[in-house]
Amino acid sequence: MNNLRRHLTLAANQLGLRAETEHAITLPDGRELRAEAFFPDLGGPKGIAVFCLDGVPTVTIEAVLGAGHAASFLGEPAGDEVLEIDGYARMFAEWGWAGNPARRPPWMDVGSRPSNVAH
Repeated sequence: MNNLRRHLTLAANQLGLRAETEHAITLPDGRELRAEAFFPDLGGPKGIAVFCLDGVPTVTIEAVLGAGHAASFLGEPAGDEVLEIDGYARMFAEWGWAGNPARRPPWMDVGSRPSNVAH
């Protein structure tokens, strides 16, 4: 497991979000692109897929976005980089909640900080 996938999975677990690590998007040309993580309740009605930006050609980024998928392209954290849960919480909140409104975590409210997670 690479560091990006590990960080995304840990952050999702600490913040009470659903995250899938075995998710692929099929591009219009038939190619499959494996996501580092997929968040079904964030980003839009179809969720949001997160890909590692390192080594992904611009044409692939354009194809993913052009196919109407919500996606985020993030750099690979350094091996010794500490998980900053507040940063992930802000990023997830910026993507927006798209799941069942009754399941929306309270920390996603604007200006709110996750108080129930270990730092």
